[in-house]
Amino acid sequence: MFYLDRVAAALEARRSSFSRQEGQFAADLAAHRAAFRGLATCFPTGAAMAAALEDDHHAIGATPLAAYDRWAAEARGPTAPCLPFGRQFANHEEARQWGSTIIGGVTTV
Repeated sequence: MFYLDRVAAALEARRSSFSRQEGQFAADLAAHRAAFRGLATCFPTGAAMAAALEDDHHAIGATPLAAYDRWAAEARGPTAPCLPFGRQFANHEEARQWGSTIIGGVTTV
């Protein structure tokens, strides 16, 4: 049987934990956004990033995409950049299956 008063009491007991987690998430999100802005400042174009990677003999795996230039331009704007993925999945398992067929066997670092 479901007891609403017990659920409410349990949630209330965890309120401070939820608040801490929410605050940490907000801080992490701000740090990631700042890092992305820094990336766009350091490498204003995909060509600049590719040139830097050519000098790094340890840089193997993923390389800059053509969409990076558009992303970098958005990253310098007032809002976080968003690159639409162009695909939708019914559930997480479907997304994982699609991903494994796309990057299966590809080495990434």
